[in-house]
Amino acid sequence: MKKFSISKIFLSMTLIMLTAISAWAQNGKIIGKVSDKSFNEPIAGLPVVVKGSQKVAPTNVDGRYELSLAPGTYTLEFKYISYKTKTVAEVEVKAGKVTELNVVMDDAATELGEVVVTSSYKKETVNALYSLQKNNISISDGISAEIIKKTPDKSTSDVLKRVSGTSVQDNKFVIVRGLNDRYNVTTLNNSLMLSTEPDRKAFSFDAIPSNLVENVMINKTASPDMPGDFAGGIVQITTKDIPDENFITINLGTGFNSQSTFKPFKGSKKGKFDWLTIEDGTRELPSTIPSQVNSSYSNEQRYQFGRDLQNDWGVLNQGNGIPSTGLQFTLGNNKKFKNNSILGSVFSLSYRYQENLTTTGRGDYDNIGQVYNYNDDQFKYSSALGGIFNLAYTYKDNKISLKNFYNRNLDNAHTDRTGANYDGTPSSVLGNTEYTSQKGFWSSQLEGEHLVGASNIKLDWNLNYTNARRSEPDLRRMLYSKPLEDVDDPSVPYTASVGGSPSPNYGGKFYSDLKDDVYGANGYISVPFTFLKNKSLLKFGYMGYYKQRDFSSRVLGYITSNGFEYNLLSLPQDQIFDDANIRPGGFQLGELINGTYKYAADANLNAGYLMFDNNLSKKVRLVWGLRTEAYNQSLKTRTIDNLHAQQYDLSKFDLLPSANLTYKVNDKSNARLAYSRTVSRPEFREVSPFSFYDFSISTTIYGNPNLTSSNINNVDVKYEWYPSAGQVLSISGFYKGFANPIEQVVVPGLSGVNRARSFQNVDKAVNYGIEAEIRKDLTFISKAAWAHNFIVFANASLIDSKVDVLDSKRNIIGSRPLQGQSPYLINAGLQFSGMENSLNMSLMYNRIGRRINEVGVPGEYEDVYENTRDVVDFQVSKKLFKSNAELKLTASDLLNQKASFYQDVNKSKSFDKSDNVIGSSVFGRSFSLAFSYTFK
Repeated sequence: MKKFSISKIFLSMTLIMLTAISAWAQNGKIIGKVSDKSFNEPIAGLPVVVKGSQKVAPTNVDGRYELSLAPGTYTLEFKYISYKTKTVAEVEVKAGKVTELNVVMDDAATELGEVVVTSSYKKETVNALYSLQKNNISISDGISAEIIKKTPDKSTSDVLKRVSGTSVQDNKFVIVRGLNDRYNVTTLNNSLMLSTEPDRKAFSFDAIPSNLVENVMINKTASPDMPGDFAGGIVQITTKDIPDENFITINLGTGFNSQSTFKPFKGSKKGKFDWLTIEDGTRELPSTIPSQVNSSYSNEQRYQFGRDLQNDWGVLNQGNGIPSTGLQFTLGNNKKFKNNSILGSVFSLSYRYQENLTTTGRGDYDNIGQVYNYNDDQFKYSSALGGIFNLAYTYKDNKISLKNFYNRNLDNAHTDRTGANYDGTPSSVLGNTEYTSQKGFWSSQLEGEHLVGASNIKLDWNLNYTNARRSEPDLRRMLYSKPLEDVDDPSVPYTASVGGSPSPNYGGKFYSDLKDDVYGANGYISVPFTFLKNKSLLKFGYMGYYKQRDFSSRVLGYITSNGFEYNLLSLPQDQIFDDANIRPGGFQLGELINGTYKYAADANLNAGYLMFDNNLSKKVRLVWGLRTEAYNQSLKTRTIDNLHAQQYDLSKFDLLPSANLTYKVNDKSNARLAYSRTVSRPEFREVSPFSFYDFSISTTIYGNPNLTSSNINNVDVKYEWYPSAGQVLSISGFYKGFANPIEQVVVPGLSGVNRARSFQNVDKAVNYGIEAEIRKDLTFISKAAWAHNFIVFANASLIDSKVDVLDSKRNIIGSRPLQGQSPYLINAGLQFSGMENSLNMSLMYNRIGRRINEVGVPGEYEDVYENTRDVVDFQVSKKLFKSNAELKLTASDLLNQKASFYQDVNKSKSFDKSDNVIGSSVFGRSFSLAFSYTFK
């Protein structure tokens, strides 16, 4: 009997627990953020009350709140001192779903007594979107995660070309308002990101997968709390933080390129783990090779060194190109504790692999005529592995976050070249190069947000570390030639261009390693106060970093020895450097000794600022202040003959005032006026005398130690109208005056295959233009229900710039645009969302005006322009399985237009047959299919 009673009790308790768990499982959540209307600042400690119940959830330091409720419709009350009480009705909660409700609080009325504002769920959601769009401090443009999902974009570089006034160069470098990529600054989760490239001042945005991004914002005007080293824009990237709910998402994708997939591929021997972005040592120098192969070693020793290098010069058939592969795993967790503290985390791991074949025509010209005419086929193998791991903990008025981002890429490219060289004795050439680049990028930030005291003083701080590494192991080049007049005579063999001294261009091997370490810190205190009976904010803070770079490279090359047997030069590439041919009368190994092939550099920045955010009236807001930046840079290397040390230093202290004035025309529109002074400093590579031969453009690139900083005065105006949530119509104008702008230029006095490029300060330049943007549904065409499902968007820019062209005696002989500046930019598209937002389609169009790619030499070498090109992309996606899954089909570059670079010989300002074609590439059309599923 007793046993039976215990069994009944156990069964009853089990049923009760299962019922409770089932009831809990059927609950839904209301999650949102409460912000101040004046500044868009979060409000902490505000109690969110569910009317008619005992449910209360206070907001944390982020202004976030969370309520777990049974399915139903509720009314929420938001009440806090110095704000109008707000009640929001018709908030629907569905079982197992999250309802997001962001609320904007209005300042309290001046009259006595409580003022209650009543709103609906739909109305308040629209109001919150308005506030975010309208109350930015500076003139800016951005794109959210929700919009990113509806585009065909796989990387952040693809996303950025959709932003107003923005274009992308080389598929990874951003250009804002027509200014070269060196004039932009990037921040990742509030940490300053410096250059990722060894040969330019630029951040490579293709390293960041778009689906790891929460939002991207480009600030086009400065404010005291922003870095001062920019002229185009500050690109702010934020990765995902605390998720609204627990989830696991798996993404699988594959892709096809019309020019590459299933087509024959060539290349050299690959490492076993190339597909995992890991170089397994296949391309490393053997340990028997000394740190420098110089004349202190005997001929016999140098023969042996040559034999120790593996004979990897042969070109192999790698089979047919395979479809691209993309995988991603994302885990989000949100744990709420009894004391209302929340621990959230996001972990994501992504992988992609692709093979691309690009066909390119290359040429060059001098005053006599054509120098060379080549046809290149580049077979590129790319793998990327990346991820984020973000942790955040909120407790009362505090939040601590640890954000980590990692990306690793391995690119291997084999280029086959055929064509003719007319520089000197005309010859037919056969050449190839094998290039491998391994890049690793790690960024970590520890940051805190704290509210201090009852007056809502806010303290924010950030400690960050970034490590970037790039290695180029075993870059090798080979060129065979024979007289052009004998091109059809099989009895005349092609002979290898190997001579008596090591060369990076012919039978040479290049190795380099670059490592950057950046240690940074920033913090600020914001103090609210009242000015002219309106809310204002005082903000002051500090930002600093220390960057250290170590760069080393080596050029090894086979050379002919005494009594050389010239018949060896006609051996095929896979046999010419066999061990049997590395001997007296054959080849030996040498090294090109150059003191500039290594350098060590460091830079430190200490910046402080004071900023006032004043509401001068209900309609006028002025954000103004002063930023100071003290910058020191030092680069140490040696002379070309390696006999003496040399050092280049740059120190500068800058005062950078700025002011942003906003006039609230009405509840839906603003007029803005801004002024700022900014700087642009030379990057390590731009001042380093290290020279590198770029096989693809047959040009040597080296730095200029005499570069100085640029100063820029910026003026901006903008009118913006927000007819409804998520819709905008705006027009803006800007003017920028440069002193000593930095550009990459062709070096005078060199021609043909000896062409070189470097960097220089231009005396002065101006850049000005207008931008317009529209994002609107089609209700202006029809009032029918279908019109609400279509969004048309477009942004366009008209830009002009002027740089004085000087002759050798520094006389002004004309003018030209700034390098990289396009006269116009166009982004447009049509988006459809239907079936309760489960079916989405997007058609995208992008076009840029021609821009100077290489600044030439007056009277000696014409400027090289990049021709305009139309790009059309399409995407359709469908949510499945109760919206837990999504199937996405993407088509990119549907027109597949040729990318061309040319010299405008006839000055027609357009590309035609009479112009000199310097380069032209075709990339093929790409199609991809992706499937994702989210477990909640």
